[in-house]
Amino acid sequence: MVGDAAGFILPLSGEGIGTALKSGLLAATSVIEANRNNNQASHLYLDRLKDLLSKMQDLYTYVKKILEPKNENQKSLLLKEAWQKALSLS
Repeated sequence: MVGDAAGFILPLSGEGIGTALKSGLLAATSVIEANRNNNQASHLYLDRLKDLLSKMQDLYTYVKKILEPKNENQKSLLLKEAWQKALSLS
């Protein structure tokens, strides 16, 4: 599964096109490499997804922190950091 079907949606915006493209590219390169090396594409794909999933987990952690009661200054800083992490996904 890739993109929205795999749950790759950015929690700050609800956007999923960038992560859909990234996960689709990971899936395609996994299939190509598996075909060349007579391996299973699913194993390669899951290995390649680990980095993307880790970054998305970090992003969800930021969203959780943003939703906790804080002053506006702290929320602004957290939003800025979260957007920078979101941009690193593409």
